[in-house]
Amino acid sequence: AATQSPRLDVWTGMPGRQCHVGRILEAIIRVEQDTAMRRGDLLTVTWGEVYEGGVIQWTCQKTDEPIVKRLRPETLAACDRVRVAHDDRLIPWSRRIDRLYPWWKLLLSIAGLPADYRNGLQKLRRTSATALERVSPGSAAWHLGHKTPGMAAAHYLDPAQCSTPMLPPAIPTALQDAKKRKDDAA
Repeated sequence: AATQSPRLDVWTGMPGRQCHVGRILEAIIRVEQDTAMRRGDLLTVTWGEVYEGGVIQWTCQKTDEPIVKRLRPETLAACDRVRVAHDDRLIPWSRRIDRLYPWWKLLLSIAGLPADYRNGLQKLRRTSATALERVSPGSAAWHLGHKTPGMAAAHYLDPAQCSTPMLPPAIPTALQDAKKRKDDAA
């Protein structure tokens, strides 16, 4: 994985509150895939908001709405690897958010992806929503914390991926067609 690159084997932050850049980026990617959190929530949610079984419950800063999701065990493990003393945040980035972007661009470069504005942290949120929408159509708006599905469809979902359903066509329709052919034959 690109987050394991020696170029990201760097510690940054204030003395006593340093964090490993590669591990922080891995934790961010995993949390975003599981939750589609907004950036402001991602860097402020705490371990106190994580419950048994990986259930995470927080209040969205933008909408002031409660949100409940589940973190996979591998996501919890990645977050646990970045824990630092005296900082209860799930992602303990101790510098300003704008100091994260150069590292993000380096990660994209290592992964062979374009390091431009189209592949910012927001792309993780969109990818998470698109993946869920393909498996469970109509779920992206809820996953993103939007009140209307139109916002998700217009600004977050990748139409090239969402236009091809992952699930087979409706089985009841196929059964009805088979029954009609059987009735016509009789």
